[in-house]
Amino acid sequence: MFERLLHFDWSVRADKCWYATATRTSGGWVIEPSRPVPRDTLTLLFKQADERATLAGFDMPIGLSRAVRPSLPAGRFPEALQELGRGRWQAFFEVADDIATVHPGHPFYPRRARRGQCQHDLARALGVSGARAGYRGTPQQAASGGSP
Repeated sequence: MFERLLHFDWSVRADKCWYATATRTSGGWVIEPSRPVPRDTLTLLFKQADERATLAGFDMPIGLSRAVRPSLPAGRFPEALQELGRGRWQAFFEVADDIATVHPGHPFYPRRARRGQCQHDLARALGVSGARAGYRGTPQQAASGGSP
């Protein structure tokens, strides 16, 4: 059983990334005030785990790039998640080995870094103009048509 719990709340913006720590004592859990997530989170995790059994949880923003959204099987992300990984979306969660196999239904690339390839190659494979067009952005930006 773990003796310490770390919870990380990530955001698109670095100044909104926080973590909290709770430590089990004989009288129950002691919860410390939340703090900004440090730049070297792995060092923090290893240090905490070295001192006592630690469980870490992460709350991160998820979403799909703007290049993929127009071709989703449903209008909203929760409904789309039920379809991804099936039928024409079978390869969605697989990371492509080659840029030639990338398309909105198979958007994740590269499995390994390739010399000479860049974000513009991925944007082109997804059918968008420029690398920034593939960024996820925020739900508010997506609703307003804004950019990240």
